[in-house]
Amino acid sequence: MAPESPVDLSALAAAVPDLNILPIAELLILVLTFIGTLVVTLAVGAALVSVASKEVRAVSTSVQAAPLRSGLLGVATAIAGVGLFLLLGVAAAGLAQVGAPQQIGLLVLLPAIAGGIGLIVATALGAITVGASLLGVATEEPNLWLALIVGATLVGLLSIIPVINYAVFVVPIVGLGGVVTSREPDEAVKERLEPLLEA
Repeated sequence: MAPESPVDLSALAAAVPDLNILPIAELLILVLTFIGTLVVTLAVGAALVSVASKEVRAVSTSVQAAPLRSGLLGVATAIAGVGLFLLLGVAAAGLAQVGAPQQIGLLVLLPAIAGGIGLIVATALGAITVGASLLGVATEEPNLWLALIVGATLVGLLSIIPVINYAVFVVPIVGLGGVVTSREPDEAVKERLEPLLEA
């Protein structure tokens, strides 16, 4: 038989007010989401701007010259990538079913990792494009570093606002579409890209 506690725990529990920690936890998650989004976008964007600033500017210019085309190409590329990944998964499962070695699962894992990295890079490119578009109101050729900071901050803030945070999914789509558009430009985009290609 356990000895009785000298302190009446029920009286102690009644003395402590009910703490609802759910709002505090939600706020903490929102703050961590903002910080995480901001840090990752800034780090990847900084690497892109420092290593490939000409290409980053071409992507940004392509999106600004043809936003609808870039968006549609981004959606099409994302759908094609997911479809290809699913097809690869079905093929790997089928091969495993007929006796292929277990390592065939790597056939699915490697594209998944590449897709995740591509999503992060596309988000950084989209954030730079958003920042450059906002800064483009004040100057003709905005500074990419400043565009990165403005775009990453805006993307981070939008990611924590309920309902509006779904709009953040547009950012990697636009970045992905900008990459495709800058590689296969139409006439309007070519005109805007010519000064960049000559430099």
